[in-house]
Amino acid sequence: MRCKAKGKLTPVDVVDHVKPVRYFPELTMEPSNWQSLCYACNAEKAREDEAKYKHMQPGGGSKS
Repeated sequence: MRCKAKGKLTPVDVVDHVKPVRYFPELTMEPSNWQSLCYACNAEKAREDEAKYKHMQPGGGSKS
């Protein structure tokens, strides 16, 4: 969906977790948390996720 929103029509390279499993492990097998991305969009999203969730501890919860 992210690739399509950018006007890119590419084959799926990666099934990404909308909310990263590093921070939301309970959503690992939740289909509504999956999206298909190309490698470039996946790498971009990973960088954005790190910035967005940097206040959280891996595995869930806030840093003290």
